[in-house]
Amino acid sequence: MTVLTRREILTTSLALIAFTNTKVSAQEVDLGSTALILVGASWCPICKQAAPVLALLAERRGLPVLVATEDARPIPPFPSFVPLEGHPIAGAIANYPTTLVFSSRTQTIVGALEGYRDPVHYVGQLNGLLIQAEAIV
Repeated sequence: MTVLTRREILTTSLALIAFTNTKVSAQEVDLGSTALILVGASWCPICKQAAPVLALLAERRGLPVLVATEDARPIPPFPSFVPLEGHPIAGAIANYPTTLVFSSRTQTIVGALEGYRDPVHYVGQLNGLLIQAEAIV
């Protein structure tokens, strides 16, 4: 089980508040047309840091998340996953974690974020990709 430190919880919460409340209005984002794909491995320490932050962001924004793992094991806090091997999109990813933004409007990957620096940067970058994805008609 991945446990966030008090500082990580605080910075993640502040990042979610800052990036989801002030930069995006309900009219700008149609949350039903976007999904996220986390590509990683259960043994990857950076994936274990990114996953709880992604889970909080996805929950706050009402976005579905698909987790594709190299070792066919879950990445907490996500209990469900698909094996990376054979996945048509995630199977080509070699660097973990990589977070993909999928648009159901175009049925394509419209953005990708490779790596994880810290909660604030991660949420900010993903928020930017989500705004771009929802602007696609």
